[in-house]
Amino acid sequence: MSKKIKQIGVKLPSFQKINAYLFFCIVAITGIWWILLSEVMGSMNLKLIHRILIVHGITATFCLMIFGSLMTQHIRVAWQLKKNRVSGGISIFTIGLIILSGLGLYYAEEDQQMIYEWAHIVMGLLVVFLIPIHIIFGRKSSS
Repeated sequence: MSKKIKQIGVKLPSFQKINAYLFFCIVAITGIWWILLSEVMGSMNLKLIHRILIVHGITATFCLMIFGSLMTQHIRVAWQLKKNRVSGGISIFTIGLIILSGLGLYYAEEDQQMIYEWAHIVMGLLVVFLIPIHIIFGRKSSS
């Protein structure tokens, strides 16, 4: 495979890029909105909080599908080309922890829920900063 073809494999097609950005933003906004309502303001508007969590969960599912599609081309080719490995590796690791903590929120014992909740919050807030940094570094390295 030529280097030019591999470079194209790193760059996301428009449709994939738009969907990745859209769903990432919705997941980030709903996650931050939930944190503000539940943890910061202590809101008792359970109906609103429930709706936010529904949107968050549905869009997180789409983010998982997008992440899977990125693994087959974008991540694999970029790793082979040794492009943006540090921010990419940290992002992949953090997303993996978000996935595990999300599963823990649903399936862990009740006495462990708080641990998974805070791990999910911390990793979620961290990835909100990591992904844009990864994108910025990627654009700088390809120019």
